[in-house]
Amino acid sequence: MKTDYGKEIWALYTNGKLQPDSKLTGRFERSTVAADVDTVMQIIDDAREQELERRLREQAASEMD
Repeated sequence: MKTDYGKEIWALYTNGKLQPDSKLTGRFERSTVAADVDTVMQIIDDAREQELERRLREQAASEMD
């Protein structure tokens, strides 16, 4: 029997259900839901753009001093 404690622990952790007394089985059922990569990449690109804008504002403010 193959066990997968690491992925089981990670799933519990990411769902906020990992506790010191969590009973582990070594069994983990993988999600069959496809990731929405386009949406994730759009969120990352938006965050990069916001950070660039913040840095440019910061730089402009420091040049005015």
